[in-house]
Amino acid sequence: MAGHKTDVGAKYAVPEGSVYLSGNQALVRLPIEQAKRDAALNRNTAGFISGYRGSPLGHLDQDFKAVEPLLKEIDTSSAAGELIFHVFGSIAHFERRLIAERTKDGIAAARAKGKLPGRRPLGPEKASAALKLVEAGVSPTEAARQLGLGRATIYREMALAGVRRTA
Repeated sequence: MAGHKTDVGAKYAVPEGSVYLSGNQALVRLPIEQAKRDAALNRNTAGFISGYRGSPLGHLDQDFKAVEPLLKEIDTSSAAGELIFHVFGSIAHFERRLIAERTKDGIAAARAKGKLPGRRPLGPEKASAALKLVEAGVSPTEAARQLGLGRATIYREMALAGVRRTA
């Protein structure tokens, strides 16, 4: 399938059909679509978008900045626009909380069935092999590569066993 180049604003200007957007990109497209509808009905409306540090909408302001030329025609100073974007923010926050609750419930259900969440612990034979390689002068990075482990895993096992890296 041959790829084709599109500009940043292309995904926001597609009038019909499917467009793949991230959650933030969908929130960016909403005021653009609303402005088009309002202009078609000869309405003069506005929107206000706000966020806070640590918001689940993390990079929304950067996404809006990227499509600033498309948003120039949208007045973002009215109470109605502010309300709409606070509602969108609230929905995004609600969605994030639902995901967290479902994840927590899924982990609890798995534990009830006797399954442990997360990665399986490192087997003693792999830990022993990693330590032997390091003690033989192989760098922890190389030992990790040879055994298919992460470097942090090798260093953690070295610390647990009291093994120091030889220079």
